Amino acid sequence: MSTDAIRLLKKHSVLHAPEGKPFVLKSGKESMYYVDVRLTALRADGITALSQDLFQTIRALGIDVRRVAGVALGGCPLATGVSMYGQALSRMGDHHEEGHVYPVYDALYIRPQAKDHGTAKLIEGQFEPNDCVVLLEDVTTTGGSSVKAIEVLHSWDLRVVGVVTVLDREGGGKEAIEAYGIPFKALVTLKELLAP
Repeated sequence: MSTDAIRLLKKHSVLHAPEGKPFVLKSGKESMYYVDVRLTALRADGITALSQDLFQTIRALGIDVRRVAGVALGGCPLATGVSMYGQALSRMGDHHEEGHVYPVYDALYIRPQAKDHGTAKLIEGQFEPNDCVVLLEDVTTTGGSSVKAIEVLHSWDLRVVGVVTVLDREGGGKEAIEAYGIPFKALVTLKELLAP
């Protein structure tokens, strides 16, 4: 992870439990630290730094990826940021790597539940069956939300070829995702982020 992204996460996203009362995480676990990646991802400098790191991590997977899917809510700005970053690079391609065409990943959003009106979609965005998708998360603890999102994407005949998270709290999420045969990458672990 870039030093810019680490600095911004430390400054804006790491919250300490008030008066020694632990935060209750989505997984139900308690922690003296809460890392709200959205507080960095919703800043212009933050989404720029995170998008660059996520984009490079996806490229390093070496897979022909067509889409990036963000899990609502925290993964949505990440998917949009990565999509826009790739588009910006592709327009300046000859200024970076001569003759190289940068990939552009269109974004998808995965809802926690289908809308009760309109198209009643669980997945927002355009895609074709068998498109290769990388799932983006802001924080992974047990991997529960990623596993649900993987199942939704599979039910729409999309191929999940990787999960990339900004922060891995190392609560078993990596193992839960890899049990599906899907590579898991994290930009940073909680231990690394909290290191002085």
